Amino acid sequence: MFIVERYNLRYLKRFLSEVMDNITVSSDGIRVGLVTFDSGAYTQFRLTTYSSSESVRNAIESIAETNRTDHLVDKGLIEARDNVFTASRGDRTTASNHYVFIVGPFESYPEAVAKDIRSSGSNYIYAIRKLS
Repeated sequence: MFIVERYNLRYLKRFLSEVMDNITVSSDGIRVGLVTFDSGAYTQFRLTTYSSSESVRNAIESIAETNRTDHLVDKGLIEARDNVFTASRGDRTTASNHYVFIVGPFESYPEAVAKDIRSSGSNYIYAIRKLS
């Protein structure tokens, strides 16, 4: 699950597309979802929306940027937890959940949400700092 801010997406989309070159997505293997955030959070695609790396890459490249500069990463984490990593949205109890969020400076403090996610099962959280 990638969780990225919608502001200044040009370089992030390129980075994520290159990451997808090394991930083999399939309906019975690795699944990828994407949530964007600014002042709110938005599911761009769910775990079962795409079943190939190429289709995920194309979906990433088509995401529209915003000029909003709100950096509320906690909203992105909550959106992923509550609306993507659910059984009805394609989450499997046999697979670990990996949250990867990419941010520059952020205005909210996601530690409480991250601790809650991490403590509830086989969940892993990674943060990648975007250089401005």
